[in-house]
Amino acid sequence: MRDALRKLDRKFLILAGCLIFIPLIIIIFLVIIQSCGSGKTTYEKYEKKMIAAATKYVKKSNSIPVLEGEYVIVDLSILENNGYIKSTEKLLDDDSCTGSVTVRRNGVVDENEGYLNYTVNLTCDNYSTNNLKNLAMKDLVTEDSGLYSVGDKYVFKGTQPNNYLKLFGKMYRIISIDKEGIAKIIRTESEAQHLYWDMKYNSEIDESYGLNIYEDSFILEKLNSYYMDEKRTKQNLREKLVAYDVCVDKKDINDYSLNYGNNCTNILKGQRYTLLNVADFANASLDKECTGINSKSCKNYNYMGRMALYTWTMTAVSNNTYQVYYLEGSTIRYQEANRYNGYNIVMHIDSNELVSSGNGSKEKPYVIE
Repeated sequence: MRDALRKLDRKFLILAGCLIFIPLIIIIFLVIIQSCGSGKTTYEKYEKKMIAAATKYVKKSNSIPVLEGEYVIVDLSILENNGYIKSTEKLLDDDSCTGSVTVRRNGVVDENEGYLNYTVNLTCDNYSTNNLKNLAMKDLVTEDSGLYSVGDKYVFKGTQPNNYLKLFGKMYRIISIDKEGIAKIIRTESEAQHLYWDMKYNSEIDESYGLNIYEDSFILEKLNSYYMDEKRTKQNLREKLVAYDVCVDKKDINDYSLNYGNNCTNILKGQRYTLLNVADFANASLDKECTGINSKSCKNYNYMGRMALYTWTMTAVSNNTYQVYYLEGSTIRYQEANRYNGYNIVMHIDSNELVSSGNGSKEKPYVIE
């Protein structure tokens, strides 16, 4: 009798174990099948796959940019159709996505071939890449501090717009984003408090007041030397900086208009480090009475007025050969090129750069690493 009961208990335990463990094994198996067999991934991981695919594509198709500033845009459809990446429908279960990878050549110096910088942009119905442009566009406004649509670009205006950017440990403010998606940024910290713009002998006044030709100025020479100094400009920053064409037209002291550079006749190509132009400061103001670069009202509702009291611009006076515009006490003025002022470095980066954290505020700046 006891033996029969033991056998019955053993059968019961086996049956109970089967009822418990078999469903558990089935559940585990289904989870494994769902996670591995289906090949699904996250949007962020898919973006990395896009960059890896674009790297292979430009190499195999012999379309790698060679000269600094050159770039190619590889559309996601090209990568999918040529088998470099599985579609978003297969890997994300999302057929609403479009995207591209920009491959840009940066940092070419002398015999140095420079670096290839890859930026990605993926847009779906319920997702967009966490890049600088997409995040900044969330601050697009028509009143108060924020990002404004001005002509063919976007400009940050106001007392405290969310345009703080931390790039490799240093703080910047985003000035604008152009129609090509290139962001213009300025260091919040002045590089020097006492630097002359130029000190050459000037025959017009028979004095060493300097020559106000930016492309042949001492201050441009200084900016270029900083870029060439590997201790000041390390490889990680060289990879990000976009060589940008800047307007170096001179401006008449009686021309107060804010549209400087719209019809530029003198363009200096491929600049890595540069300075504010004469209109950047005024264009950042929200004061309705800021109608010209000489207006004292431009200091109102203007975040730039707090960055530096004495700062050189890159814009020279057209009425003579020795004076240059600068920012003094939140007002645009002009003086001899041999005078001493500070200067804040201006540079350009692709607004498709990925942002690791932040919302653009002073407390939580956008962070690019």
